Amino acid sequence: MKKWLQQFSLFAVVVIPLNINENWINLNFSSIPSHSYDKTQTKKLKWTVKSSAGPLVYPLPQGLKVKSFKVEGNIKGKLNLENKEQGSKGADDFRFRFGIVEQGKKRLGFFSRQIAPEWVLTLFKLAPKKAGISKVLFYNLYQGEEVSFKKRTHPLSEYLHEEIVLKHDEGKFILEKKFENPIPVWGIWISSDGDATQSKFDVEVSKIEFN
Repeated sequence: MKKWLQQFSLFAVVVIPLNINENWINLNFSSIPSHSYDKTQTKKLKWTVKSSAGPLVYPLPQGLKVKSFKVEGNIKGKLNLENKEQGSKGADDFRFRFGIVEQGKKRLGFFSRQIAPEWVLTLFKLAPKKAGISKVLFYNLYQGEEVSFKKRTHPLSEYLHEEIVLKHDEGKFILEKKFENPIPVWGIWISSDGDATQSKFDVEVSKIEFN
């Protein structure tokens, strides 16, 4: 991590290391099965979703402001949407959400920390002491023709904001986003889920690059 931070200070383009065994945090939800991660991979992230859900988190160095990002990967398998509109009740699964944790002023108080689920605690721990977060900005791949929203705050949490970016059914993908103004961020938050639709698929990420 130290070596990478030195490189970060020298270059405008930041390429994120994809060894899941180093600095990546795998979070589970207590009531939902977790993904199966391939920990033998050291140059790419690879996991299997089997009616499961859960985020993969990576803390970023302080001071990073994102002008754009590029993510390359591959997905094998599809969601079992059964003619339901993706993102609607009973079909609120997305095979790949790429999220960045935006810096902000929100912080957890003492009581909130006692009752918050693990994923919320981890989210706020990405910010340094006496600093806060704003939200997680998700940029989603979507499958098929129908999706229930273009942008939204997720109905289960005020911290999760989503935007539909790229139509993708199967195979390789390149997910890119440019921002009008640089966004100060604390971390990366990748999410895949297949629990609502009882789906099985494989996800592979071969590049994450920030400008």
